[in-house]
Amino acid sequence: NLANYLRQNADALPKYDLIYTFGTTVTKTTHQATKDKVPLVFNIVSDPVRSKLVDSYENKGWNRAGLAVSSTILQQIDLVEALASLDAIGFVFNPREKNSQDAWDVANREITSRGGKAFFMRLNAQEDVAKQVARAFGNQEKISAIMLPSDSLIVSKSSELMAALLKLNVPVFAATPILISKGAVAGLTSNYTERGQSAAKLALAIFENGTALEVDSVPMKPTILINRKAAASFGISVPERLKNEVQYLD
Repeated sequence: NLANYLRQNADALPKYDLIYTFGTTVTKTTHQATKDKVPLVFNIVSDPVRSKLVDSYENKGWNRAGLAVSSTILQQIDLVEALASLDAIGFVFNPREKNSQDAWDVANREITSRGGKAFFMRLNAQEDVAKQVARAFGNQEKISAIMLPSDSLIVSKSSELMAALLKLNVPVFAATPILISKGAVAGLTSNYTERGQSAAKLALAIFENGTALEVDSVPMKPTILINRKAAASFGISVPERLKNEVQYLD
C-alpha cells in the first residue's frame, strides 16, 4: 500500500522539505521512491548499514540521516549468552520482512558457531499464534531460551505471542520494551523518547542546512532492560560487568 501511494504521489514528494520514516521496510520503500530528492530522516531501523540505507553512520554525501532501533542481533545473542544459555534457542521471525529473515539467518549462523542449536518459527499473521508456537517449539528437545527480534508483526501480536511462549516455561528475550513488559526476561532495547528527540535534532540540522548531505546518522544506543519479576522466576541474575548498563522493569 505504501509503495502504491508513493508511486501515485511521485510528483508531490519533491515539494516536501523533509520526509520522516519509521521502521526498516517503510524507510527502504520511501528511499527507493524519493531517490534522495527529498531529505529523509529515518528512525527505528534494524541496522542502517546492514540494510544498505547508508554505508556508514558518517554521512558521505547522501541526502538521508537517521537512527537505528537499538542493537544488532549479535549484541542480542551476547545478552542471551550472558544471562541464560545458547544450548537450544527458539527464534521467532516475520517471513514477510526481509530484515526479519536476515536476522534469523545471522542468529542461526552465530548460535551454531558458538556451539548451540537454533530452531525457528515463521510468525503468520493470519494463523492462531498459540498453535504456531506449539507446532514450532512444543515437540523440540528442551529449548533453553526464546529470542524475539524487533519486528512490527511481532509487536502487534505481543499479547498472544507472550501468552503462548510463557507456557513453555523458558526465558524469553525480546528487543522491544512492550514484550519485556508482558513477561520477557530481558532485551537490548531503545529508549523511544531519546530516539524521538534525536530524530528531531537531525530534522533541525537538515532544516538549517537545507539538505541532509552533511548530517551524520546517530549510532545505536542500546539499553539492557530487565523484567525483574520474570528474571527472578528463572533464577537469572545480572553479571557484575553488566550491572551499570541495566534498567529494571518492575
